[in-house]
Order: sequence, then structure tokens, then C-alpha cells
Amino acid sequence: NVRAPAIPGETFRLEKRFPFTKREGTFFGIGITMTNPFNRHNAYISSTDVTSSQFGALLAGGGGRTVQLDGRIEF
Repeated sequence: NVRAPAIPGETFRLEKRFPFTKREGTFFGIGITMTNPFNRHNAYISSTDVTSSQFGALLAGGGGRTVQLDGRIEF
């Protein structure tokens, strides 16, 4: 078996709810979701074929930081 390095991943979510009207159960919410907030680059193995010249070579990859802002009305 060939194992690659561990791939760390974090996702953070912050949300705040505000009463929208005096009626019970109606809220306005605003939130933000951050994926890969520390902007880590993940390493992966390019080939697991023993006869390949790239066998076991570690390559850097992975996406960058992603931030999503959202709003919602709950009723």
C-alpha cells in the first residue's frame, strides 16, 4: 500500500440572527462560510505505479481560500 500525506481541511461558519419583526419566529440572518481559511496547500502523490518514473513523487496542489457571504429570512 502507498499512503499519501494527510490532507488537513478546515471550514469555519459564523452566523448572527436578528429579530425581523415583533412577530415571534421571524428572523433575519447573515452569515459567512470560509473554506481553507489558512490557505494550506496539500501534497499528493502523482503516481502509485511502481514502474513509473514519477512513482512516489510529491506534488503540491489544492485550492485556495474560499469565502461565501449569505443572508436569509426565516419565518
